[in-house]
Formats: sequence, C-alpha cells, structure tokens
Amino acid sequence: MQKSYFLENILTGITPQSKSFKDDGLGPPPAKWKGSCHRFANFSGCNNKLIGARYFKLDKVPDPNDIMSPIDVHGHGTHTSSTLAGSLVPDASLFGLARDCWGPVLGSLLEWRCTKSVGRRQQDHAPWVLTVAASGIDREFRSKVALGDGRIVSGIGVSAFDPKQHEAKALITTYIQRLPSAVIYKSQEVKIKAPFIASFSSRGQIRELGLPSQSILQPDIAAPGIDILASYTPIKSLTGLKGDTQYSEFTLMSGTSMSCPHVNCAAAYVKSFHPDWSPSAIKSAIMTTEIDLPGSRWTRSSCLWLLVED
Repeated sequence: MQKSYFLENILTGITPQSKSFKDDGLGPPPAKWKGSCHRFANFSGCNNKLIGARYFKLDKVPDPNDIMSPIDVHGHGTHTSSTLAGSLVPDASLFGLARDCWGPVLGSLLEWRCTKSVGRRQQDHAPWVLTVAASGIDREFRSKVALGDGRIVSGIGVSAFDPKQHEAKALITTYIQRLPSAVIYKSQEVKIKAPFIASFSSRGQIRELGLPSQSILQPDIAAPGIDILASYTPIKSLTGLKGDTQYSEFTLMSGTSMSCPHVNCAAAYVKSFHPDWSPSAIKSAIMTTEIDLPGSRWTRSSCLWLLVED
C-alpha cells in the first residue's frame, strides 16, 4: 500500500477487541477524518485502526433482541471486516484448522461498492459497482464418521471436536442405520483442484427476453468465498444453536460476502498506486489484468479469478 484509505463496512457490527483490529505501529487517523466513535453497550471503543463506529437501524423498528451498539453479535461483520482490513494474526486458526491460510490483507477503499452475486441474476448499472462470484480455494475439509455397524464414511464438513481427547464420544442418531450411533472425528484438511465456482454462487451470462444470449456477462469476477478463515465475535457460539458451547476468535465462513472483501482489497491496492484513477478505471484494471495459468481454463487477475468460457 502506498497510502492509507478509509474503510466503511455497513454490516452486522464489529468486534473491537479482536486481534485483527489491533493498532500496533499505527499513527492517529488523518486530520480529514470527520467520523465519530463513542462508548456503547459491550463496545470497548475505537483505536488508531478501528477509527469509527456507529449503530443504526434502517427500518427504525425497535427490536427487543437487538443491542443498540455497533458491537457484532452475529459474526458476519467481524469476519468480512477482518478479511478486508484486518492485521495479520500469526497462528490464527479454528481449533487448529486452516492454520496455513492467508492472513487478512491490509487495505480499504472509500466510495467503492462490491455487490454480492447470488443466484442466477445479477447486473450493475454504475461504474463503481463490481459484481463478484464466490470461488473455491485449493483446500477442503473432510470429516470421518464411524457408524455403529463398523463402516467408515467421509464427507465434506467442518468438525473441530476430536473424540480421542474426551471420555464421552460424539454420538448422533442416524435414522437410516440399525445401530443408532456414530462417532464424528475431527476434520482433516485435504488439497483439491482450484479455483472453481461455488454451487451457491451465480455463474454468469444473464439472459433477458429480447436481448442476445450473451449481451450481459455477470458477475464481473470471482474471488475466494469458500471456507474463508477470519475473525469472529466472542458473543455468539460457532453455530448459534441452543446448547452450542463452542466459541472461537476465528471461524470459517462461506458466501459471496466472503468474496467481496477480497475484491475491495484489490481495488484499494490499485487505488493506492493510482490515486487519480476513477472507480471505473480501477474496475477495468482488476478485470483485464491477468496472468495465464498453463493448462487451465482460468486466468488470474490480481488476487482474483476469471473463468474463460469457450
């Protein structure tokens, strides 16, 4: 980064005490910063990295379950903010899983919008809007399950519980087996071919009545969005389900919400070298600067991915 930029994240809040938002080595905010940060319920305040926070509710309808504070009670806002602008946290992991992943990259951008591309239809109408699909990385988590009849099955999933470390083993009821018990073992990381578009993400080419079949190519680009490790809130358990007592500073999330911060980061990085570039110029640079991958239908654009359709 050649200079600093402000990041504005309008989501479910943030966790100010997270290691991702420590301000070690950072000076005070620039004089042009006119934002504010006050003490709120369960909110410890700001620092030289997290320089502003406010609570607002668009529908203005009181919610008895809501905390009138920018503190993150869901985890989504903390996760995406730390992906985009979090400091590198050594040995960050989810109970030992994903320890070797990339750390969050420092970066932010003012007046840039990243639109999540979910489902089959997504289009933009402004040069500062970039639609982003979610792609997978070369890591997958597989969990082994030992069924009550002795058979072993393996499937995609994340389990941080290791029955070998506890006297009581994890038992689940399976209605398709005669013996209604099974042991779920801690997940293992495996290498897979990547990148690939997530099943929950839009794959492109919007077809409208009266328009050529390929006249609107959306989303614009793809970025990592499956099993992304980033910071999490200590207020909510990992699943949010009743009875779940697992809490962690970091967690894995999947979605186009995880993809967008990667794109914003790339945009901020380009902006830091070219402060006079317009949003449309930055968008064009991200989409058209690429590195060919031999033997692949993919090309790499900055830290993102483009699928070259035949």
